[in-house]
Amino acid sequence: MALVNQTGSVFWSSNKSTTVVNTVAQLLDNGNFVLRPENDENPEKYIWQSFDHPTDTLLPEMKLVWDLKSGINRFLRSWKTNDDPATGDYAYKLDNRGFPELVIFNNETIHWRAGPWNGKRFSGVPQMKGVGIMRFELQENSDEISYSFEMLNTSLYSRLVINSSGIMQRFVWVEGAKFWNQYWYFPGDKCDNFGECGPFGICNANPAQMCNCTIGFRPKNQQAWDLRDPSDGCVRSSKLDCGSDRFLPFKNMKLPESSKAFVDQTMNLSVCGEICKKNCSCVAYANMKITQGGSGCVMWGGDLIDMRQYDDSEDGGQDLHVRVAASDLGMFSIAYE
Repeated sequence: MALVNQTGSVFWSSNKSTTVVNTVAQLLDNGNFVLRPENDENPEKYIWQSFDHPTDTLLPEMKLVWDLKSGINRFLRSWKTNDDPATGDYAYKLDNRGFPELVIFNNETIHWRAGPWNGKRFSGVPQMKGVGIMRFELQENSDEISYSFEMLNTSLYSRLVINSSGIMQRFVWVEGAKFWNQYWYFPGDKCDNFGECGPFGICNANPAQMCNCTIGFRPKNQQAWDLRDPSDGCVRSSKLDCGSDRFLPFKNMKLPESSKAFVDQTMNLSVCGEICKKNCSCVAYANMKITQGGSGCVMWGGDLIDMRQYDDSEDGGQDLHVRVAASDLGMFSIAYE
């Protein structure tokens, strides 16, 4: 298929050749623009489809895909400016390293991450829980990793857009008023910025002290910390002793950056904790999924980056268990693992 201008010059081409004589161009109800053989609406027979060539917008049933066999990575790319559709600096894509998650990149630098998929939603996007008009799905198999959403009511419409400033915006169509209403957006506050509180720092947007070092940790640079520059993060107050270390449980956590995390889909949390405790380089562990009482195991080594703790009212995140020196837990150590 090709679009030509008034002089007959090719303005755009699908770069697809076909032996099908009668070809139909069709805009489907879900927004997918397809080329298909006449009298054959089987999606497997599409000659070309726009859903395979994402721009800055994700529509229902459209997939962000990392094809593990071919290496093809389909992701959203921002416009250069709000008025210029040339390629911009921001990309919204699946990161398939370690524990897969969706990430906004500013060129090659991580700008924001959704947190790993926990079976219901991304641990860093609590707004996904309260959405009853759509279903979110992350699929992972030997062929590909993909993320998509679908509307539960086909009379409702929504789209996800990455704008030229690197903001992810979910819009829903308000039929009565005839306009696209912004339903949510990310990053939404400073805690959404990647690594805002540095290594081992925990961000909470509500307290006056946005960044915190938990029990067993202290600011690495106290002077900068006091001046509200937490970028150096936290360091341990005491040296670890593998045999006596305990694990401090945190609730409602956006799980740490997970590109180097170890993931086992079959291991339960109890076994996960036992293995992590015996492995002196393991600094934290969590369930892979929170559905059906929890399943799977994720373990982290090295620094824990980009953690956030949500208030109970926000209903975000999940449980995370962090290794702490027993001496730092003191008289309260009996309450911990």
